[in-house]
Amino acid sequence: MHRALLPPGIRAFFDHYVKRAKMRAPTGVTALTQTCPVSAPSEGPYTAATWAKLHRGEVAYRAGSAQTIVSTASDPAVSSAFDPVFGGRACTTAPAL
Repeated sequence: MHRALLPPGIRAFFDHYVKRAKMRAPTGVTALTQTCPVSAPSEGPYTAATWAKLHRGEVAYRAGSAQTIVSTASDPAVSSAFDPVFGGRACTTAPAL
């Protein structure tokens, strides 16, 4: 992972928007790929002026009949494992229910 990219971007953001320092606001977007296993090197960084110019499109899922998603239908341990902030990241696995 390219952790070295994070501090300068955070610092520039806070200097401009919080400290109101007389410097340019950070512009554009930067993205890296996730890998599994985590020890594999990620690709990138990829940069663009906007997110719309960076991403390649979308993934759509369609089912034959209507589906309902409810928050109470899962095992809390599985939900926690796939949490996008505190979960297991790209290599997360969970047992089949």
